[in-house]
Amino acid sequence: LPCSPVSAPPPPNQRPHPFLPDPPSSPAVALFKEGKLVHFLERHPIEGRSADMIAENLMMAYDEFC
Repeated sequence: LPCSPVSAPPPPNQRPHPFLPDPPSSPAVALFKEGKLVHFLERHPIEGRSADMIAENLMMAYDEFC
């Protein structure tokens, strides 16, 4: 796959990835391309939004970067 979505933070015993803008929170979604972070959707824009709105954001990011 050209892009890999990540939807869960690493286990607590592992260090956060240095390429994330902030320590991961739950819920959060990161989109990577060739090992580089290209899109990060953190808790604030997810909470209170419908699943359709979140899906639209992720589809636009996928179309732009992948």
